Amino acid sequence: MKNGNCYQDDVNNLTHTCQYPPNFRAAHSPSYEYIYIPGDILLGGFFPIHQPPSSEFGSMQCTAIKRERGIQRLEAMLFALDVVNRRTSQLMSSLLARSKIRFGAIIYDSCDYETYAVERALNMLIPSINQCSSMDKRKQSPLVAGVIGSASSIVSMAIADILRLAEIPQISYASTSTELSEKLRFRFFSRVVPPDTYQAEAVVSIIQFLNWTYVAVIKETGSYGERLTDDFKAKLKNKTICIAGELSVNIKDSNSYVRVIKELYEDERYRFVMGVVVFAQEDSVRQILNQTSSKNKFNGRWVFLGTDGWGKKWYPVENFGRAAINAITIAPKLYLISEFDEYFKNLTPSKNTRNPWFVEYWEETYKCKFEHTSKTIFNQNYTRLCSG
Repeated sequence: MKNGNCYQDDVNNLTHTCQYPPNFRAAHSPSYEYIYIPGDILLGGFFPIHQPPSSEFGSMQCTAIKRERGIQRLEAMLFALDVVNRRTSQLMSSLLARSKIRFGAIIYDSCDYETYAVERALNMLIPSINQCSSMDKRKQSPLVAGVIGSASSIVSMAIADILRLAEIPQISYASTSTELSEKLRFRFFSRVVPPDTYQAEAVVSIIQFLNWTYVAVIKETGSYGERLTDDFKAKLKNKTICIAGELSVNIKDSNSYVRVIKELYEDERYRFVMGVVVFAQEDSVRQILNQTSSKNKFNGRWVFLGTDGWGKKWYPVENFGRAAINAITIAPKLYLISEFDEYFKNLTPSKNTRNPWFVEYWEETYKCKFEHTSKTIFNQNYTRLCSG
C-alpha cells in the first residue's frame, strides 16, 4: 500500500496458496454439509443454521432449522459476496479491475453449539496444513483470509480460540458479550454490534422509566445470559430496584424451562414482581414463552423485558403471542437494504442450489414437503407437497 493505492503485490499477499479440497471432512465428526464457493480470496462463515442438540430429541445431532437467525443471515453473506464480485462498489471495482481477484467462501453450520463450531473451525484450518505441508512456510498464507461469525457469544469465543492459533481475523455480526472485549485474549476478534454493557444500561433505563422497583431475572446459562446478568446487576448499584431472584435455563435441558416457569408462578418471592427481565437467546425465549402459554398459566400480571436475543425476531413468539403481550424488547438499530429484501423474496429451492439447507428452510416455512426429501421428525406431519 503506497499513498493510499493498493498494488498487485499487496493483493497477491491476501490470496491463499492451496485449493480447498471440496470433500474434506474431519474424522469422527457428525455428517454435515457446508457451502464452498471457489475464489482467489476465501472468507469463512459460521451461522446457526440449526438449533443445538437437545435432550428432548435424545441425540447429539443438530435439530430444527433456524430461519431468521440462521438462513437469512447466511443468505445476507452470500448476497454481499455477489455484490462485491459484481463490482458494484466503486472502491472494490477499482481494486478488482487491477487484480482480477474473486472472493469465495467456505460456510459452515455452527448449530449454535460450541463443540460443533470448534470441529468445523478445525475442519476449515486443517486442509491448509495437510495440503500445503510441502510448501515454503514463509510464503504460506492461511486457507481463509478472515471469518464472519458467529451469532451467539459462546460460539464466537470457541471459534476465536481456534482462529487465534492461525492469526485469522474474525468479525461477528451478533455476539455481544463483554467478555469478547478482552483484547489480550481475543486479539483477532471484532464485531459490528455493541457489547452487553450498553444493553444492560438500556434495560435499567427502561425499568426506571416504567417505575418498576421489583423484578425477576431469567438468564440462559452460558456467556450471553450470565455475563449480561452480571452487567445488569452492576448497573443497579445505587438504584431503587430489587431483584426477587435469578432463574437459570439451559438450552440443552428442556426440563429447565418447565422448572423455571413453575417456580416463577408458585414461589412467593415472585408474587409481586412487576416485570421479568429475560437475558436469553431466541431458542430459550421461545421455550420460556411456550411454558408460559401452556395450561393457561399466563394471567398478564407482569411484563417480559427482553434483550437483543429476542429483539425484533418473529421466531421466539410464533404461536405464543398471547404470552408475549406487552413485552418490551431491545435490538440494535438496523439499516434496511431493499436490494437484499428483493433478493431474498425471489429465492426458491430450484434457483438457490448453492445453499444446501434452503430446501429444509422452505419446508419449515411453508409447512410442506418435497417428494425427494427424507422424512424427519420436523417434516413428517407435512402432507402438502412443496412447489418452487
